[in-house]
Amino acid sequence: MSVLQAAVGRPADRAAIPILYAATDPAARPGDFIGPRLRKWDDRVHAGAIAPHAADPALAARLWAVAEDATGVRFALDGTTAPLAAGPAPRRRRPAAG
Repeated sequence: MSVLQAAVGRPADRAAIPILYAATDPAARPGDFIGPRLRKWDDRVHAGAIAPHAADPALAARLWAVAEDATGVRFALDGTTAPLAAGPAPRRRRPAAG
């Protein structure tokens, strides 16, 4: 477990609380950000406006394309998946330090 994960992470049963809220509570509104608060010990659900860049369709399309290229899987709108013809992009190696 990384230091950051230990500092802000939550166990699975607590991390699932915002997801369950979003899926089952009629008060959860579409288009809202629903997630945990930043305080690790606070299990209350936070609901608020989505940041403008998170609702940018052009940025979402770019992120989707990068994810498909990185994984080698293309996701169709009908829920099916298919491998990309070229396969995943090769990983770049970091130059040796020194």
